[in-house]
Amino acid sequence: MIPEVTVKSGIRIIQTPACLGGYYQGGGWGLADMAARLTRLLFGRFDIVYAFDHRPNVALPALCQRYLKGVPLVTDWADWWCGGGHLDYAKNFPLQYGVERFLESDAKRLSDAVTVISTALYGRARRLGIPAQRLLHLPSGADVETIVPLDRMTMRDRHSIPRDMKVVGYLSASLVDADMLMRCMAMVFSRRRDVGLLFIGPDEGWHRAMAREMGLDGRIIWTGFQPYEKVGEYLACADVMLLPMRDNPINEGRWPNRIGEHIAAGRATAACAVGEMKTLFKRAPLGILARPEESDLVDKLIYLLDRPEMADELGAAARRFAEQELSWNALGGRLLEFVRRTTGVA
Repeated sequence: MIPEVTVKSGIRIIQTPACLGGYYQGGGWGLADMAARLTRLLFGRFDIVYAFDHRPNVALPALCQRYLKGVPLVTDWADWWCGGGHLDYAKNFPLQYGVERFLESDAKRLSDAVTVISTALYGRARRLGIPAQRLLHLPSGADVETIVPLDRMTMRDRHSIPRDMKVVGYLSASLVDADMLMRCMAMVFSRRRDVGLLFIGPDEGWHRAMAREMGLDGRIIWTGFQPYEKVGEYLACADVMLLPMRDNPINEGRWPNRIGEHIAAGRATAACAVGEMKTLFKRAPLGILARPEESDLVDKLIYLLDRPEMADELGAAARRFAEQELSWNALGGRLLEFVRRTTGVA
């Protein structure tokens, strides 16, 4: 019930309690959380509020600060929630769905400025009537300082992964489209005996049960959750990274954060041409794109696995792009310039 306060790199981080409703229908409705944030915002002094989410425990305190104290408000739109998105399951809960539908979209017009993570959300914001000068299309970034290219064989030896295996890497915590991954790998394993899957993420759950049912478990290396500082070691073990994505509003509206880790590690990616990946792969040679169909994605993946020199060249190009365009320093500079221009806060 008591907020936790820590300091990291000179930044004071306050974690408010998530209880008394904190996990109602997916989270974001915590009464204690909301009360703690409202108290701190109403009695504190701030130059600007940057609301990174639309859920009530973020949006309501932010809007109160904007309209009760006149503090400039910037909001971020990072996912497609209502109208085919993450929150469609909540249509059976009319109060929640109605509130969140308003906060996700219409409430953006109450902000001084809005950052959006994708072209699709930029389009939604413009259709709401938000002027282009108040919008910034800002993708997620690549942590080029924590995750760096490492020698493949050295890392395989460290983590007991065979040197002669063709390793497909997959990084995920949320397991979005992990069922598509399993079907793709079943096709790959049926065609190639020298390929294994390195699954960097949770090693138990419905996806593991699916792998067992399909007879794939013996050819998957499960790492379990890893400290972020070690993720780069496992990424280095892969020959090619795989990013399956269905063609739906959720994937159209989001930015798959893991692509930042792929390119920071200097690894080529076989991905589906969905949403932001279509634009990103046109900006730089990061790997190879496939139609959002399992058969075509498998064909493209095997094509890249069979051309290791090409995969390594693409991985090196991806790393350069990460350093130049998607580093947090580069993106932070863009955000700071935008906030200064739209809010007048120096």
